[in-house]
Amino acid sequence: MQKLMYINNDGSDVNENKYVKQINDLLEEGWKIIKISCANVCSEGDMGGFVVLEKKD
Repeated sequence: MQKLMYINNDGSDVNENKYVKQINDLLEEGWKIIKISCANVCSEGDMGGFVVLEKKD
């Protein structure tokens, strides 16, 4: 099974970033990151992209 997750650094502390927290929760459940792709960098320096996670059924 695979999941596609959006990620954004949104200028917040990495420990308080809601996108990172969601991915960390999935990693703790046994999901593995198989690909990270950067989608864009905006003028404020925020970066957005996608993470593909996989877990054996």
